Amino acid sequence: MKRIAFLTALIAIVIWACSDKGSEPNVPPPADIPPGAPVIDSLSTDRGYVNDTLEVYGKSFGETQDSSRSVAFRGADGDVISWTDTEISVRIPEGAKTGDVSVKVDTLTSNSVAFIVYGINHIELNSGGIGTEVRIYGIRFGYHQYGKGVTFNGVQADESYWSDTLIITTVPSQARTGQVKIEMLNRDYDGGLFRVIGELRIEELRPSTGTFGTQLEIIGDFFGETQGSSRVSLNGVNPDILSWSDGRIVTTYPLGCTSGELTVTVDGEVSNAMPYSVFGITSISPNWGAPGDTITVSGTGFGDMQGSNSVEIDGVEVPVIEWTPEQIVCELSTESMRGTLAVSIGGMLSNGVQIYVFYVDRMEPVEGPVETEVSIYGRGFGDSQGYHNYVSFAGTRANTLQWSDSQIVVQVPYWSTTGDVLVKLFGHPISAGTFTVDCLFAVTGVEPDWGPPGTMVTITGSGFGINQGSSRVRFGNTPASVISWDDTEIVVSVPNIDKSGVVSVSAANCTSSGILFNVYRALDLVPDVGLPGDTLAILGSGFGESEAGSEVLFGELTPEIAEWTDSLIRIIVPAEASDCNVTVLVNGISSPSFDFWLSTTSDVTGFIKACNVMDVSFSFYGRIYSTWRYALIHLPVNEPGTITWEEERVIAHETGPGNGTEGYSYIDFDGSLSFSENRIDSLFCKYFYHELWYGPIMGGYERDYSFMLRDIPLSLNSIADSQLVRFSLEGSAAEEHVENVRMYYRGFIDNSHDEFGDGYFGWGDWYSILRDIDWDNETYPPRISVTFRKE
Repeated sequence: MKRIAFLTALIAIVIWACSDKGSEPNVPPPADIPPGAPVIDSLSTDRGYVNDTLEVYGKSFGETQDSSRSVAFRGADGDVISWTDTEISVRIPEGAKTGDVSVKVDTLTSNSVAFIVYGINHIELNSGGIGTEVRIYGIRFGYHQYGKGVTFNGVQADESYWSDTLIITTVPSQARTGQVKIEMLNRDYDGGLFRVIGELRIEELRPSTGTFGTQLEIIGDFFGETQGSSRVSLNGVNPDILSWSDGRIVTTYPLGCTSGELTVTVDGEVSNAMPYSVFGITSISPNWGAPGDTITVSGTGFGDMQGSNSVEIDGVEVPVIEWTPEQIVCELSTESMRGTLAVSIGGMLSNGVQIYVFYVDRMEPVEGPVETEVSIYGRGFGDSQGYHNYVSFAGTRANTLQWSDSQIVVQVPYWSTTGDVLVKLFGHPISAGTFTVDCLFAVTGVEPDWGPPGTMVTITGSGFGINQGSSRVRFGNTPASVISWDDTEIVVSVPNIDKSGVVSVSAANCTSSGILFNVYRALDLVPDVGLPGDTLAILGSGFGESEAGSEVLFGELTPEIAEWTDSLIRIIVPAEASDCNVTVLVNGISSPSFDFWLSTTSDVTGFIKACNVMDVSFSFYGRIYSTWRYALIHLPVNEPGTITWEEERVIAHETGPGNGTEGYSYIDFDGSLSFSENRIDSLFCKYFYHELWYGPIMGGYERDYSFMLRDIPLSLNSIADSQLVRFSLEGSAAEEHVENVRMYYRGFIDNSHDEFGDGYFGWGDWYSILRDIDWDNETYPPRISVTFRKE
């Protein structure tokens, strides 16, 4: 029996030894391989360790390897050492498990060949708590433990069972999520990730206080080796994660987050909360200024009181005026420099915000001509000008000659004028003071210095230039027309101005000193017709407040001056006056002349009023002159509708017929009333109503007036040398078509003239004639003729 048992054991050992060495596998003929696909004929061995070399034999592998060609093991692709069309040398990769090996060429895959990978093939559990039993299956573990044995993330475990293909162990107390390995004397087997389930807990925050952007370390347990969907939260803010492991998380908090309770969430489980204080600056306003200016720093976590805390600009403390948890007001000092402003809390600096501190100390010189070099001294200008920084004179950008942090040298622009000099730094303007631009030219004389518009004036001086160019001569603010121009003399024509003003020469960059030019002008003579002893008004400006040195010429006569002001002269028409020119001379310089006409009687000699169905018209007769354009026409009923001005007649039409209102009709010019007479308007309009009003007929000439109303001609005639006035009515069958004739003599009806004939009235008497004419009979239309003559 003993002999049989020994033989049996010996055979088993031989079989085990042979199988342990491995052999070239017997690969069955491939089946269902598509044409052109790679074919594995054999492997150099059917088993091996990770990182061992395996030879794969076959055909159609291709001559070289590329990214579309690989050798696949169960769990990972092999690391190719060499590749030919019939042989591939490959290294067994980390993560490879016992299973099939195949070759992939482009989109085609070869037949599969079984291959045994020594090591861990399967772990019964991939997660568990401390003390959990874990079974590890594989091959070539050996029959006894060699080395450290099983480890969980580097922590050695105790094994309750060990065989060549199975190990039973428990999760050790210090284990954390990580790789499970079997660490043997000469090699390690990797079993993959094992998640240790335990209490998710934060142990410490490093530091416990921070500012925006500061790195924060979270130390604890069971965070997991990778972040995945896990997160860190502080008052609802989830910061960016810099690194994540099972016991340590590194993060940084963004601008604007606030102090509060910090937690870690893993797979829906929330850790304990740890207090975390955040302080930092969210904004400063303004972000620029000069020493003495106040700056408001806004943020969070500053604390209720300043204490030993401070505000700094590049390490230099800034005086604090007010301190609250969310706002600090400080004052820029002379030591403050352009740089980064931060708040120091407990020796820790907050995030920094750029601030620009600059000021102008002085400018030299402050006066000069264009293209003068000007130096501006101060601090904080910057070491170089940069693109957006510049100096301007009265809004015109200057050419920069030199730029440093404490001095700027510029050139006064050619087109600049006197005004404020601004230094534009980082988008913020600061004043360097006022620069006075001196003119290169000066006015020393104006000849004459008195006259009306149009007077030729010679301006003397220096530096005008040989050509006018863009320069101008102005009387006050009004430019003048230039006749000639050279460096020392300019001739111009006085522009059309009403007031005296300073004569100056100006260019784009400055205006010279000036000399006063007294301008006067006579605008109008009102009225321009009158009798000896009448008062006439000369309207204008610049006459002077008195007549001293000035005069008015009435032709060759000198009239009496009734009133003299700067804008009005009143004169009395001389007894010897005739039609002539009236001229004003101020300081010997004459104005344009006005025409004057002498009148021997009233200006208005007659008035005609007619009424029909549509309107009432009035005609004023006499010597009608230009001054009458200032006259007002007064009608008793309505305002004038249409007014027609003629050489010796003015016609005013009332809108609508007369309404029986008693009133006056007259012309009013410059306060003097013309001929006027009481009249009574007619109420009826079926009949043509015609009324004549006339004054004394002027001797020495004759007139004939005629016009048509509703196709009825009316002619008026005046003949010289008549002593009496008569009227007559002419018309075919006049007796049949005229109802009556009524004569009015000084407002009384003269019944003695009911029949047609001549009527005589005394010289100079006012009279009116009323005739009612039948308009219904069109067979014998009457012709009305009224003749005025002297006999």
